[in-house]
Amino acid sequence: MDIAQILSKRYPDAEWTLDGDSYSGLTWLSDSTKPTFAELEAEQAQVEYEVAYGRVVADRQAAYRDDSDPIFFDFQRGEATEQDWLDAVQAVKDANPYPALVFFDANGGDGSMPFQLDAGTHALTANGFTLEGHTFDEWNTAADGSGDSYADEADYAFTAELTLFAQWVVAPEVAE
Repeated sequence: MDIAQILSKRYPDAEWTLDGDSYSGLTWLSDSTKPTFAELEAEQAQVEYEVAYGRVVADRQAAYRDDSDPIFFDFQRGEATEQDWLDAVQAVKDANPYPALVFFDANGGDGSMPFQLDAGTHALTANGFTLEGHTFDEWNTAADGSGDSYADEADYAFTAELTLFAQWVVAPEVAE
């Protein structure tokens, strides 16, 4: 967890110092109440998303300037078609997709898993939860299993925020 990044984003007017990377090294100099570790941890996913999103915006702006703007000017002069320009814009978007967050819920199980932040199509993080007497079956967008299903480590096109719930089946009894 990047405490300095979270503090800079969520407490821009606060004064503080940070010795090292841990919460124990945080010295709060402002008159306001020092945020707890849990409060900072709760902001982590959203702050990381905002930073990643900002990077994509900057990358897209640079790519538009370099790749699609010249074609637009050619289009205005009649040296390229509107479709040429639209294709160039789409190519920039395809090369610089916006990120999305996926959260994992144990759905009655034990353990913890970090959120996954990515852009484009990537494999989902492998299940790290356990449930005594059960085996992991799949992920589902609904806790009761009535939503969309995803296999463990399935490819996901990170286009929208998503919460996946672990789905469990009773483990067969082992004969002694």
